[in-house]
Amino acid sequence: YNGEDNPRIFEAWKYSKRALELTRNENLTKAIQLLYQKEPFPFQTINFIKGSNQPLHSDAIHFHTMPANWMVGVWVALEDMTEDNGTLVYVPGSHKWDFYDFQSLGLPVPEYGEQFENYKIYEEFLINLVETKKAKVNKFITKKGHALIWAANLLHGGDVIKDSNLTRKSQAIHYYFEGCDHYY
Repeated sequence: YNGEDNPRIFEAWKYSKRALELTRNENLTKAIQLLYQKEPFPFQTINFIKGSNQPLHSDAIHFHTMPANWMVGVWVALEDMTEDNGTLVYVPGSHKWDFYDFQSLGLPVPEYGEQFENYKIYEEFLINLVETKKAKVNKFITKKGHALIWAANLLHGGDVIKDSNLTRKSQAIHYYFEGCDHYY
């Protein structure tokens, strides 16, 4: 578990047969391959028990590729999502916006584990960007077993948890694609 208020399990696919099976689900990987016309391979999972309350962010600030945009995220609902359990939120079309990282915002690149001050500035920048572009933040209210596939730069996060007694069981899976020069 990560030590946050709403813990999540990192890399469950490495020791949980069920998490691995979902990560390698043939329907899912075929859909991703069809969309990108390249062979995907998983490199990370995050399993959520509760909502994350995580502000909007792009996965590309955490991991990316050269050439850019050959990373995809998938979020699978492991139970029905509601307005109350802190479901996933996302900004449609934001994957086509410019990519922003610490350097492009004029912030020093922090050492691993010490990025939180700069990350807060990054999150505030994205809130202002969404407001400036008058973009809509959508909630992914869906049924168990449904998934959202997103491009590397799509802004997404966790909605406000209205009922802290509720769970939000879900699995996020991140895939790279064969043939990139660098993965980071």
